[in-house]
Amino acid sequence: VLQKAMNLDYQVGLKVDGIWGNESSVSLGNHYIAYGETQYLVTAAEILLLLKKYDCGSVEFPGIFANGLQKAVWDFQKKHSMMIQSRCDRQMFLQLIQ
Repeated sequence: VLQKAMNLDYQVGLKVDGIWGNESSVSLGNHYIAYGETQYLVTAAEILLLLKKYDCGSVEFPGIFANGLQKAVWDFQKKHSMMIQSRCDRQMFLQLIQ
C-alpha cells in the first residue's frame, strides 16, 4: 500500500510487490503527511493504521488527513514512545510496516 501510494503521489515507478527494499526506502526519503493534506500517502497511513487496529474513522482515496486520522496517529505515536505530532513521518511509516 505504501509503494502504491508513493507511485501515485510522487511518480517514483516502484514495483508494487510489498517488499520493502532500497528503492522503496529511497523513494520514501523524508516525505511525510500532515494534518489538512490530501494525498494517497494519507490513504496508505489510514490503511496501515487500521491493520494495526487503530480507528481512523474512514479511508478515502485519496486520503484526507483529518480528525480521525490525527487521533489514530497520536494514539500510535504515544504507544510507540514517539514525539506526539499531527503528522506521519518516515519514522512512523517504517514503524507501521514492521
